[in-house]
Amino acid sequence: MRTLRTYRLPYDHPLIALAAQPRRLGMTVGDGLWLRIVDLTGALEGRTYGIGGNGSGRLTLDLRDDYCPWNAGRWRLEVSEGRARVARAEEAADLALDANDLASMFLGGFAATALAAAGRVAERRPGALAVADGLFPTATKPWCPQEF
Repeated sequence: MRTLRTYRLPYDHPLIALAAQPRRLGMTVGDGLWLRIVDLTGALEGRTYGIGGNGSGRLTLDLRDDYCPWNAGRWRLEVSEGRARVARAEEAADLALDANDLASMFLGGFAATALAAAGRVAERRPGALAVADGLFPTATKPWCPQEF
C-alpha cells in the first residue's frame, strides 16, 4: 500500500505496527483526555489493578490536591486479587504525588517510574515505585477519539 490515511488513532494501534516503516507515517501525538478524580475512595475502589485484574500490593500515598482539597492527605491503598480498599492513613507515605499524576497512573497512561523520572512522583519508601507500576497498568492505553 502506498498511502495510509488515518485520523485519531491511539498511538499503540496495531495498524501502526503493520507499517513497514512506521517513522515515515509522520505521526503526531496530542492530548485530548483529562481526568479529575473528585471522589478518591470511589475511584480507586472502583477499578481493578494489575494486568488482568489480579494485582496485589499495598501503598500509602501522600496526595496533593489543590482543586479537591478533601482528597489531599495520606491514603492507604491495599489491593488483593485486583480489588482495592482505600482509607485515610497515619503511617509514613510510600509515594508523594499530585492528583494530576495520580490520574495519569489511574488511567494507565503513565507508569509511576516514568513520572518519578520526570520529578512528578517522589518515592518515599524504596520499592514503592515498582509496586505502583505493578498495580496501575492497563491492558490498553487511555485514548479518547472525541473532541469535546
